[in-house]
Amino acid sequence: IDRCQALPCGHGGLCAHTVGNPDSVYCDCRDTGYNGVYCEVDPCAALVCENQATCMKTGNPAVASCNCASSGFIGPTCGDDRCSILHCGPGTCVHSPLSPDYVLCDCAGTGFNGAHCDVDPCASDDCGPGQCVNSMGQTAEASCNCTDTGFNGQHCEINPCHIYSCVHGVCEQSKGSPAVASCNCANTGYFGAHCEVDPCDTYPCGRGDCQRDISSYPPLASCDCTDTGYKGDHCEIRDVKNLKEALRLSQLFYYAQRSGHLPADNPIPWRGDSALYDCVQGGWYDAGDHVKFG
Repeated sequence: IDRCQALPCGHGGLCAHTVGNPDSVYCDCRDTGYNGVYCEVDPCAALVCENQATCMKTGNPAVASCNCASSGFIGPTCGDDRCSILHCGPGTCVHSPLSPDYVLCDCAGTGFNGAHCDVDPCASDDCGPGQCVNSMGQTAEASCNCTDTGFNGQHCEINPCHIYSCVHGVCEQSKGSPAVASCNCANTGYFGAHCEVDPCDTYPCGRGDCQRDISSYPPLASCDCTDTGYKGDHCEIRDVKNLKEALRLSQLFYYAQRSGHLPADNPIPWRGDSALYDCVQGGWYDAGDHVKFG
């Protein structure tokens, strides 16, 4: 009678004689997934796999381990979420709808990109005097906010005053968005969109000089009639007082040309008698030359 008949080996185990001692038999549990004297010990019985993972047995003797495939978890018992080892910064770790074992960072609404939501698009975008702003969409995009800088353009690099000419004034940028250039004509004496309008162009002053009042805006024009012999808003009225003075001075010129014995009321103090021995005394010199008319 074979001794193996008295050795019940379970789960497909085979009874075998010990090499060198045919009277000794044992259960060979190889490739059965069980251990023990009778191949009756299931190693998975002592291992609890979480999150619907399955226990798998390998090796001889059989060793139990949790098969975490397609569970979305890792660890000895498949109890650790795969997201626990993925750092997503301001983002959120999510499981791929295609495979729960594939996790990735969802950066939507964070203003960051990259595999770990660690790429700031503003880090490589120069906004000059403006402020870089990250969009909060599915993919963050950088853009420049130029408000209150006085500049325009994709990178706040355009000064509107560079293309806006101010003939006499100073160009200023508005602080809105977009920035608008305008000319400040204060204290220039000119006005207009480009400080190009001269109020004197439409204010005739005749013989006088046009003056611009820089204390007002728009500046007012006025006429300076000094030493012109005229008066009025446009120096258009002959000044009678000055005319009388001009006639008086003209008469003095003629008194200075008198020849012969001068009367006591001679109004030219530096002139004295002259040509007293001429055949004919008296008369007038012809503007200082040697000809005399009587």
